[in-house]
Amino acid sequence: MLEIKELSHIIAIGRTQTGKTTLIKDGLIPILPRFIMFDVAQRDNYQALCNVSTSNINEALQALNKGLNVHYRSVGNSHLEIEAEYNAVCYAILNFFRHYCVVSDEAADLSTPNRIPDYCDGILRRGLGTDILHITATQRPQLCSKNIFTQSLIKILFPVDDYDIRATKSYIPHIEKVSTLGQYEAIITTGKEYEIIKVKKRF
Repeated sequence: MLEIKELSHIIAIGRTQTGKTTLIKDGLIPILPRFIMFDVAQRDNYQALCNVSTSNINEALQALNKGLNVHYRSVGNSHLEIEAEYNAVCYAILNFFRHYCVVSDEAADLSTPNRIPDYCDGILRRGLGTDILHITATQRPQLCSKNIFTQSLIKILFPVDDYDIRATKSYIPHIEKVSTLGQYEAIITTGKEYEIIKVKKRF
């Protein structure tokens, strides 16, 4: 894989069933020292990887203060409510913690093309200075804030629909090449260079 010489934010994109959740769950989370998983879909995929699973923001922050890995289940009923929850988590991580990673499974639920929660943007811009990482995924890249892509050095690209390619090709390098990928293959890139990887699921 490409040599990554420093801590970096990561975004993975791809249609459903292309391998991005497997990549995060089996490839990235196991190598993170400490993390909070912000789970909008409330899946069971991540609970076994965490010390605490909760939908109470105060319980989540208490667990973070103990250095635990947290699975936070969003209870927001609207896009704005989910954004507000995510903003609260990012505010706490950015201002009170060090050496943590904020992980989310659908960036389009947390931002829009023209808006991103303030403290999520703060982590993307200033988090690396305190070893705070941001890892997210989306199957709808054209609906996400452009800032998430421009501030994430590592981009992992699984196949997406043609309209996503057309809408994002000006700021996601090599996205036009995803149409040539095989099953569970992805492009990993940090800009000009890229490599093709194969995602394998753990059983």
